[in-house]
Amino acid sequence: MATKHSTDHRKRWTAEVAVRIPRDGGAALESDAARRLQRVQSVERVEVRELRGIEPALAATVAQFEIAVVTATEIDEHRLQELLSSASGTERVDGVEPNR
Repeated sequence: MATKHSTDHRKRWTAEVAVRIPRDGGAALESDAARRLQRVQSVERVEVRELRGIEPALAATVAQFEIAVVTATEIDEHRLQELLSSASGTERVDGVEPNR
């Protein structure tokens, strides 16, 4: 009898991010930030856990969030920080840690 091996490379993370969101976007801050971050290579899913702060400006709002991230491939925290930082509107990424 053959045994079937499945390798799940998905990994769960938490991070703190600041995302610049245009004021005329029409979407909620949380959903807009999650949508932008989810477009990043290797990111499978983003869930906003908490809105940590808002810095309103004339053309955009910078919102700080604690997020949960599921990656589709196995990567380390430095690579995930680079990938999240490359998302449109991302101002800052801090505290990237794997969930235990």
